[in-house]
Amino acid sequence: MRGALSILTRVAASLLGALRAAFARLSPRTQRLSLAFLTLLALYSVLYVAYRIVPVVWVGRLAPALRVVFAPAEFVAGRVGLSSDQMRIEQGDAVTVAAIEVRTQTIEPSISASGRIEALEQANIVSKNSGRIERMYVDEGEPVRRGQPLFQLERLPLELQLARERAAVQSAEAQHRLARERYENARRGVEIRWNEIEQRRVEAQQLKAQLDRARIRFEGQQVLYREGGLSADAYNAARAELISREAAYLNAVTDLNIANVGFRDEDITGRGLSVPANARARFQLLVDLNTRVEKAEMEAAASGVSQARADMQSTARLLEEATVRAPMDGVIAERNRTAGEEVLGGASTQAGDPVLILVNIDQVYAVMDIPETDAIHLEPGMSVHCDVDVFGDETFAAELRLIKPVIEERSHTVQVKAIISNPDHRLKPGMFLRGRIITGPERQAVLVPEDAILPQEEGKAFAFLIRDGTVFRVEVETGDRYEDMIEIKSGLNAGDIIAIEKFALLRDGLAVLPELQPSQASN
Repeated sequence: MRGALSILTRVAASLLGALRAAFARLSPRTQRLSLAFLTLLALYSVLYVAYRIVPVVWVGRLAPALRVVFAPAEFVAGRVGLSSDQMRIEQGDAVTVAAIEVRTQTIEPSISASGRIEALEQANIVSKNSGRIERMYVDEGEPVRRGQPLFQLERLPLELQLARERAAVQSAEAQHRLARERYENARRGVEIRWNEIEQRRVEAQQLKAQLDRARIRFEGQQVLYREGGLSADAYNAARAELISREAAYLNAVTDLNIANVGFRDEDITGRGLSVPANARARFQLLVDLNTRVEKAEMEAAASGVSQARADMQSTARLLEEATVRAPMDGVIAERNRTAGEEVLGGASTQAGDPVLILVNIDQVYAVMDIPETDAIHLEPGMSVHCDVDVFGDETFAAELRLIKPVIEERSHTVQVKAIISNPDHRLKPGMFLRGRIITGPERQAVLVPEDAILPQEEGKAFAFLIRDGTVFRVEVETGDRYEDMIEIKSGLNAGDIIAIEKFALLRDGLAVLPELQPSQASN
């Protein structure tokens, strides 16, 4: 590596000499542009040299980005360096390579992901009533208890409406009492009429009996009159009595038939009903049929009472709900209205901004999106370690509580939620976090930088093992990844030395001079 850097320096010096000669022949404007370019090129070269000198493990997570930035310099240095190393190989000299010692580290199988803090519960507080806010009892950031008043709408319009509806209830109840009295009077009137019919029936029967006796007497007197045993006056008197009895009977029958209208069997069958065989049942049915109008009026009045009471109860409920109370313990997260503003009740309010937003953050959720390939290893109850940037190195313990049963199609991730105890409310909804879900117990494993392993087809991989100054390509079995490290299940052991650069030059049996780099700290 040092030889390559030396050659690169000499090449740069030669280029600078040639450029200096050409520089004098340029116009002032072109000279200024060229000077700026050369300054940037020099700064870029210095930064590249520093990048190559600093151990790889010091770069850490910036390594992928730096590789892209210094790719052109790597290409030039690689071409020169490879030529230099190739010359050494042809001369039989050992090639210098950066290397690390393989070590066993304690690992805790886990899945890492970034996410955010969310409230355990959130309630959008709206009003069921429309009206003007009369008083606001709370402000943002205030803790509240379940049932505590939050704000109150104007009560006067509802109080006036409630007074009107109370009066309407009293009026409806009076109408119902009158209708019930009419119905009861109608039933009594039907019973009286029934008794009158029975009385007329008895009178008609009595007149029929009197008519029959008068007819018998007249027939006997008629015989006597024909035989001369009865005077004409007596005969005419008997005949007049018979006619009178017949007229009285016919009048009684007519009155009975008139009074009996509505109490006949045909009146029952005409309404599609069967005539009861029991006399008492027949009487009750006739009473019901002859009071149906009064009964309907009473039932309508009763419905009016029920409707009036329902209206009054609804208004009383609205009056009670004019004071909006907290549905749970929590903290006021947002206040979107103030006293004097109008609010729309019901669905209209819910579709817009709520008056208040109440959150419960005694416990909070750590919400993370996990790749579907990792999500299959998760189970509720697993421990989660959460790091929140604003709290530095402090770690918050959590428990995996919810795993969504569906996959996000675009990102192929599964959303999970871990619950964190937050009694002092330090964690706020919206904070960024990094979470690590523990998927198994701690164990010892061989870890090496992922860049030190070269993948092959069919899922195989290999590394360059250095023993006694000679390099050997060995096949390895890889396991889980831990940030920029990868687990080696087989093929390497603790204490082995492996190369971490110049893979294009290395081959079995090549002599090398390993330059050991500091080992990366365990995760």
